[in-house]
Amino acid sequence: MPSEKKGQVFISCGQYRPEEIKLGQDLAAAVNELTEFQGYFAQNETSLEGLSRNIFGALDRSSAFVAVMHHRGEVQTLRGNHTRGSVWVEQEIAIAAFLQQAHNRNLQVAVYAQRGVKREGVRDQLHLNPVEFDAEDEVVADFRARLLDGRFSPVRLPPPKDADLQLAFTTVSRGNGDRHHYRLRLVVTNTGTERLTDYWVELQFPKAVLLGDPTVSGVGKYQETPTHVFLRADRQVLGVDLYPGDPVETIPVEYYMDQALYDDGSVLGQRVVAGFGSPGMATRRIEKPFRDLQEF
Repeated sequence: MPSEKKGQVFISCGQYRPEEIKLGQDLAAAVNELTEFQGYFAQNETSLEGLSRNIFGALDRSSAFVAVMHHRGEVQTLRGNHTRGSVWVEQEIAIAAFLQQAHNRNLQVAVYAQRGVKREGVRDQLHLNPVEFDAEDEVVADFRARLLDGRFSPVRLPPPKDADLQLAFTTVSRGNGDRHHYRLRLVVTNTGTERLTDYWVELQFPKAVLLGDPTVSGVGKYQETPTHVFLRADRQVLGVDLYPGDPVETIPVEYYMDQALYDDGSVLGQRVVAGFGSPGMATRRIEKPFRDLQEF
């Protein structure tokens, strides 16, 4: 089964001639073949809705940008005549430049210009160092070489909503050595780009080792089996928004291990499972055997 793509590379290329369309397709195919990203070449967008929603949205979602400027005829200006490139491609370059600068986006960019095309507009102010070409096959050969040697290397965009979960523990006391007291550390880190204001955390934990009632802190118990208790807390219970990059400890659970439980051994193989969810993102889960959360 093919691996999931890490993102997309936007291909901005003219479509006036069949050779230009084929070039856009070949560049997208090179991305698909040589990287873990998907090449996006929007050759079939014909409606205003398609242009504004699909193409502009694709630019915003892209991890890298490739532009190819072809001749579009001679124009006369106050400074004389020059050869103009595609106005549409120029506009897409300007949008990519905005994303890169205003949004602090780590956007890989490669620009190719047919020999003789003059820099205009935003592109005239950017130091893009376009690669000049005479024939389309030169562009494909150069781009494939850059993909292979790493000069063009897309970086996956952080998703707007995502989280990382870690399960660990702290030893509160060892008593006389025959009974240990532990505190679970279920840490959630917002690894996306948006502040999370609506979320929930769930925990499946062995009943046999619990100390006291885990719901006294406001955590809810929503299910119970002969071996496990199922706990849940949400934003209202935890009382904090999750800002990007911030780790937050959730669902405090006190538990123990003694000689009798250790000798019996059955609880050591039971699973501890935690999950995190928020509207608009896939639920994240982490799972460990209980033996990894004690040191008796």
